[in-house]
Amino acid sequence: MKRLFFYILLLPLLFSCKKNEIADEMRPDYRLTEALTKYNDLLSGSANGWKGHLFPDGGGGFGFLFNFNGKNRVEMMADINAITGKTAFESSYRLKATTLPSLYFDTYSYLHLLADPDPQVNGGTPGWGLYSDFEFSILEASADTIKLKGNLNGSILVLVKASAEEAAAYKAGNLNVLRQSVANYLNTNSFNYLLTDKNKTIGFSVDLGSKQVFLSYDSSGVLKQNSAPFAFSGINDLVLKKKMKIENLEFDKVQISDDKKSIVVINANQKVPVKISTTPLFSFNQMLGVQFTNVVLPFEEDVTGTGANYNEIRKAVLASARAQLAEGSTFPELRLIFNKKEKMMIANLIIAQGAEFFQAVYSFYYTQRGEAYTFEYAGGLNQNATYLEKSFEPFTKAMTTGSFKFDYENGRPQLMGSGISSARPDFKFIGYLR
Repeated sequence: MKRLFFYILLLPLLFSCKKNEIADEMRPDYRLTEALTKYNDLLSGSANGWKGHLFPDGGGGFGFLFNFNGKNRVEMMADINAITGKTAFESSYRLKATTLPSLYFDTYSYLHLLADPDPQVNGGTPGWGLYSDFEFSILEASADTIKLKGNLNGSILVLVKASAEEAAAYKAGNLNVLRQSVANYLNTNSFNYLLTDKNKTIGFSVDLGSKQVFLSYDSSGVLKQNSAPFAFSGINDLVLKKKMKIENLEFDKVQISDDKKSIVVINANQKVPVKISTTPLFSFNQMLGVQFTNVVLPFEEDVTGTGANYNEIRKAVLASARAQLAEGSTFPELRLIFNKKEKMMIANLIIAQGAEFFQAVYSFYYTQRGEAYTFEYAGGLNQNATYLEKSFEPFTKAMTTGSFKFDYENGRPQLMGSGISSARPDFKFIGYLR
């Protein structure tokens, strides 16, 4: 019995010895500290910085250039707006040991603009902004690529080492130049498409507002569509959040040429040209509410080709609305916005008073039978609409009389469409398609 008691007394001493003998490099805290040091060295070790491709959970994408100095300071540029695209901003960062090693941008920066809870900052959701992040877990890393995920909203951030040429382009304001180059190309070339190896036509479009690439194709008379968010990157690239696949086409990068006159998609390291058509690829009714949702009517001017009755009603609305508002008020646009899912059309009358803009928003339900649309007025959606409802009434009555047919207006420098009343053929409006 005494011998057994002696062995029991020795057990704590034996385990204590083994614990002290664990090598430092085997301890979890040591390994985590070592990993953070390696990540910090990796971030600061890129002489030309890192191209950043951020995809918030709220949609869209944003291109960045990050330069980490290894001493908790980071300089960045971003394609958020004209200022962020040409002016570098410095803030702080730190690497932190959480469940996964994490990269925190811990003072206000361009990243914080996207997550700002004030909707006046970026037009996002109150309290959430664009559902973006500024604290990220590091998922994986190699010598030239680091993949991260936002700790709050799950935004995806991919860092890719920049070349000297790319870094110089960013610092010269190329993010702004690239965006404008793509906009100019799209304004000049309305009907873009790709061809599959089976000779299937795939409509190709880029929405600079939502920062998405769309592929459209006919499926038994119904227009189907795939989309992917993108971020501007480097000198000529649009980098997609995910690969887009249709038949033999599979790509996650779009590239505009150096002369800005053509676009290709990068398909398995092969450049597939985006072709250009001078006529629409699909019918107006297929495209309405899919590739474009807005018919934007210039409301203060006579557009060539519009009907006499439409212009008469437009001018009556303008005269009455001006009489109700402050002197100098103008109405530059009436935006007809179609929601195919809800079968609704929103008529958004834009009001300009000096440098400020306001909206009067009216809603209509519609029924579509073949190519014919009939509208039912549902009422104003805000106080401005209620205040101006009597002035807007002539347009409301015209839209709810008879049916309407919509079509393209070909032969114009920009993509335009028209709507014409069956009851009043001279009530014809023409607007830009967006």
